[in-house]
Amino acid sequence: ILLAKGPASLEQELVKVASKISNVKVFIDFNSSFAKKIYAGSDFFLSVSKTNSGGYSILTSMKYGSVPIAYSSGINSEIITDMEEKENANGILYTSHTRDNLILAISKAIKYFKNKDGWTKLVKESMSSDSSRIKPEEEYLKCYEDILLQKIIND
Repeated sequence: ILLAKGPASLEQELVKVASKISNVKVFIDFNSSFAKKIYAGSDFFLSVSKTNSGGYSILTSMKYGSVPIAYSSGINSEIITDMEEKENANGILYTSHTRDNLILAISKAIKYFKNKDGWTKLVKESMSSDSSRIKPEEEYLKCYEDILLQKIIND
């Protein structure tokens, strides 16, 4: 299931792919309550964006037990501990934003999914991850305060 909102050309391409593959469904729009149902009913959450504006989707997917697969950048690498790097892994990161690396990350996830004990541990870690250290609103406020202070000094 793909729930997406983006450039029209990409949306059209996703709809075209879904029309050719019976078990792929695409919903073009964003609906928070529907998204939560998708999170709760899925094993993986795939975030293909180069940047993630705050990690909300990833954090939400984790709380619903959907293990994130995401590009290792910014907030993503603060939230996700890759399954190959540490004992307290809670997701899967890929480090090069290419099609091949994304496919490799998905392949790793599917392979790990087949190991039920390992997968169960990964899901539990994901669901119990401590996100309290991630406070984007505080960072935004500090940024705005710095900008305002700079404006006052320069005026």
